[in-house]
Parts: sequence; structure tokens; C-alpha cells
Amino acid sequence: MEYQYHDERIKASCESDRWLARNLGPSGQKNMDRRINEIEAATNIVELLEAPTWHVLDGRDGGARRGRIAGKLTGRYRLILSAPEGGVSGLVVTVEILDIEDYHKQ
Repeated sequence: MEYQYHDERIKASCESDRWLARNLGPSGQKNMDRRINEIEAATNIVELLEAPTWHVLDGRDGGARRGRIAGKLTGRYRLILSAPEGGVSGLVVTVEILDIEDYHKQ
């Protein structure tokens, strides 16, 4: 699959080893590389979601994240994706990287 960044801020964060190591630790930095490789290796969104590190968000937060896709980076932090045009179906071959987020905090 292909991916694009939502904006320059998230691109800079995802591509900066220093930022990742400082904010997510060495394991989070390594997992970011793994998640990006998983996106690139998948042929479509359904294939990506077969990996145990990815899941579709169900909107427990009141619906704000419903339908977005989360990839585990650390125990709390996730790489948040949006599948533009078509939602989560086998037809989606491009995703947008929206954020690195701890959506577990209240």
C-alpha cells in the first residue's frame, strides 16, 4: 500500500529517529519502522488489518475516531491512520497517517 502524511508536523515526527526515541523510547522507534514496513508490504487495507498490531477503532470516545485505524507503537501510543474514500474495505490501497497518539489517557 501507499501512504501519505496528514501534514508536515506528523511527517517530521514519523521520520525523525531523535523525536521517536525521545518521545516513544527505543522500542517505539523500532516499532514505527515496523508499522511503516507493514503498510508498505500490504496490498490493501484488509491485508494490513490481518496483522495483530493493527485494529479499527470503534468510536468508544464518542465517535471521533470511529473507523480510523490504529497500529501499536508502545503500550499506550498508536499510529493513527485514516483510509480516505471508501472506509475499511479491500479496495483501499492508500492511507493517510494522521497522528501518533495516546488515546488511552482520560
